[in-house]
Amino acid sequence: MDNTPPGLFTYSDTKEYTPTQAIDLLNSVLLSKGFALMRREKMLIVVDTTEGIPFEMAPKISVEELVDRGRFELVTVEFPLGERPLDACLTAVQELIGKHGRATPLTTAGKIIVTETAGKLQAINQVIAAIPVPTTTSTPKPPEPIFAVYPAKGLDPKATVETLEGLFADAKIKADPTAEEIHAYGTPEVQASIKASVEKMLANVSGDNRARLHTYPIDHENLSDLQSQLALAVPKAQITLDEKQRRLLVFANAEQQTQVQQTLRQLGVADSETTRKHSVVVYPVERDCAGPSDREPNELTQ
Repeated sequence: MDNTPPGLFTYSDTKEYTPTQAIDLLNSVLLSKGFALMRREKMLIVVDTTEGIPFEMAPKISVEELVDRGRFELVTVEFPLGERPLDACLTAVQELIGKHGRATPLTTAGKIIVTETAGKLQAINQVIAAIPVPTTTSTPKPPEPIFAVYPAKGLDPKATVETLEGLFADAKIKADPTAEEIHAYGTPEVQASIKASVEKMLANVSGDNRARLHTYPIDHENLSDLQSQLALAVPKAQITLDEKQRRLLVFANAEQQTQVQQTLRQLGVADSETTRKHSVVVYPVERDCAGPSDREPNELTQ
């Protein structure tokens, strides 16, 4: 404020100017000479910008008041960012700021305070408004496990649970031999698969087409690959892996078991002696017509 522009300045034309337009015209010349006019209430202050702008002297106005200021008039505006990322907004603003401007980020408040000419501040306002607000994608909540009971009349409880646990490791499965039921605790999607498996087992327990659980000791590097091949060859069989004991658990009727055995021999992973071992036959027993002495036991061959 102690320094004034040296020399003389003469300008004349036939147009009429408002005070704002006149100040803006003078600032367009003074800024190129290292000076600026600042409005402070009813005063005009000449500022030497070569020694740095006293930013605290720049009048603070709102975004809406920018249209009432001259394009070359230095003012300060506070830009609220909303949900826009502060770093992206600050980078965009700094690209527009000249040597007379300054941008101060307010991280906690989510704002940027900018001191610049009113013309540039209008451009900065448009740039900030154009920065997209990030869309937040909420992660869907995983389905809650549910409890379900499935009738298992005629199924061997231990064999059925062992097969289902091999197929659905994420579910908790238990048998109630007295009620001839399978109790399962898992997600709705898993429950639907368990229901389908139990129904498939029950469909096999009828007449001479009784379901059997065979265990096949296998000497093969990739049991999962072998399981996939068997599933294609005998799609109606329930095939479960037992990685720990290196064996396959197959729940199927006699015809399907024969197909499994033939497939294993063709693949060269089991001989005839292996396929004749470890079978469990499931016999349905009617409680009303069979007493303790005449019930047929589950047949176990080893």
